[in-house]
Amino acid sequence: MLRTPTKFLLPILALSLASCGDDNPGETHIALIDERAELTDPATGRADRGDEYLLGALAQGLVRFDARGQIEGALAERWHVSDDGRSYIFRLASGSWPDGEPIEADDVARALRRQIAARRNPLHDTMGVVEDVVAMTDRVIELRLSSPRPDLLSLLAQPEMAILKGEVGAGPFLLSEADDDANALHLSRLVPNRRTDEMREEMLHLTAASAQRAVGLFSAGSVELVLGGTFTDLPLARGADLSRGELRFDPVLGLFGLLPRREKGPLADPSIRSILSRAIDREAFLADLAVPGLVPRARILQAGLDIEQAAQPPAWLELPLTERQDMLARNLRSLVDDDAQSEGGPVLQVALHLPDGPGGDMLFNRLSTDWGRIGVEARRVEDRADADFTLIDQVAPSRSGEWFIRFFRCGSVRLCSKDADALMDDARAAPTVEERHDLLTRAAMMLDEAELFIPIAAPVRWALVGPYVTGFSPNSLARHPLMGLKGPLSPENAP
Repeated sequence: MLRTPTKFLLPILALSLASCGDDNPGETHIALIDERAELTDPATGRADRGDEYLLGALAQGLVRFDARGQIEGALAERWHVSDDGRSYIFRLASGSWPDGEPIEADDVARALRRQIAARRNPLHDTMGVVEDVVAMTDRVIELRLSSPRPDLLSLLAQPEMAILKGEVGAGPFLLSEADDDANALHLSRLVPNRRTDEMREEMLHLTAASAQRAVGLFSAGSVELVLGGTFTDLPLARGADLSRGELRFDPVLGLFGLLPRREKGPLADPSIRSILSRAIDREAFLADLAVPGLVPRARILQAGLDIEQAAQPPAWLELPLTERQDMLARNLRSLVDDDAQSEGGPVLQVALHLPDGPGGDMLFNRLSTDWGRIGVEARRVEDRADADFTLIDQVAPSRSGEWFIRFFRCGSVRLCSKDADALMDDARAAPTVEERHDLLTRAAMMLDEAELFIPIAAPVRWALVGPYVTGFSPNSLARHPLMGLKGPLSPENAP
């Protein structure tokens, strides 16, 4: 991550908030659960939770998400998709960089090519279907694809596709001030008055804080919105004195579960990993979290994606855990070498790398209890390199099942399936969406059979929302733009 550059700082806009009256979009005080408030270039690596909000506010892409997670124009005012789905043409709106220079197609195309080509960009593989980005005129850009990608607009709206010119973005907000400790930032933008031709100022005051401090600030009335909550810190929000409706959950799509790391030894055996997966009392863990709508999961894919067939839960997930435990314990003992079992000790030891925090403690206690019942001793390690399993907790960038499947491609994870990889490659080259989905379904089933991931549920994403933040809406992408937080929600135009 990089510190917010000093050239990004601009003088505070001179409009007086007190003079704006009832039409003033006003000020919103926000706590971002993150260590620091920093602007991260996605080409250099994954942004932290809070950094993603800063990117969306200061360096929007061609399109962006509205509060409901629907696509709306950003740098592009309109776009056209070809009938075959392999060409996206965008017309840029009139605009300028913070230094006053006009935003031109060459700058935007260059920035997009850089983000797509950057191997450290988290969406590098996902955007691999884009063959070229061409500036056709000063205000028109074309993205040329090797095959149809119906979710491309959702990908372009992600903070990973932020348009940067050097270290500077094109809004919609300007960074008007940064506190010396870099834990507080003040953003502003001018917005039209709904009833007059005058422009009004919208101000955001962002504070980077630990989850505990962020919840405390909200409870004390010092901030009106807390963003960036996950399962790790959910118990802190649960323990706060909150009014009804202030704790909100996003019904997200994504991956939440254990990723195996051992290529040798007992845990390299898919049968043993299958036993560990079946021994987890997912219902009990989710009951502890008490997140509305969160259901147990034992497949890589989940319901609600563009690929449904491979998301059906296995039959064993419906069986009570007590009916499975004795059988699982016997099967495990038969698979583990006698020499590996200490006399009177556990049949197997498993090292876990889990995030710090009360939610991580809850998950470890759940796994330790459930696995202990079949003779497995779980222990927690601080160093990821010492772990047999690490936790994956990532929200999907769209409703495309391809992201879920390609997450486990060879070269990205230690344990993989070359046969599944071949199907993924064939799917990317498929001429039709139907053929692509068929190949991806087969790949997903192959990955599940190989037990290359132990799913538990969907990720957990939460926010604390005060009564005057009327422009906030939970959505399946957990993307919450910082524009219009005190205004009305836009109408729903997408499922």
